[in-house]
Amino acid sequence: MSNSQQMFNAGETKGHAQAKTDQWVESAKDTANAARDKTTDAAQSTADTAQHKQEQAAGFLQQGLTKSHGSL
Repeated sequence: MSNSQQMFNAGETKGHAQAKTDQWVESAKDTANAARDKTTDAAQSTADTAQHKQEQAAGFLQQGLTKSHGSL
């Protein structure tokens, strides 16, 4: 095999390896972004639930205060 053929083959192999590395990096980024989005959604859902529970508790407290004042 000639030196130029060996250099061509080495360059081709390097190009394939770089393309494969780029695919893996993109896949890792996609996975990380999906995990981040899922975590953000879960955190927002938790915050929404906590807000709802807080409002609900405040409503019950208000009802209790209104009833106790009405019975005095």
